Amino acid sequence: MECHVETENMPLRDAQLIIDKIENIGKKYGISHINVQLETERCENKEIVYKEN
Repeated sequence: MECHVETENMPLRDAQLIIDKIENIGKKYGISHINVQLETERCENKEIVYKEN
């Protein structure tokens, strides 16, 4: 799976926590290989596929 995630500007250690959460969600659905690209203010289309409450 490959995904782009828009985040706030943050320290790398905090960004890694987001990647870890995404990978754990993927594992729940049997996805073993996940590529996550974090971005800040790059994407014009803000459609959300998954939002954690």
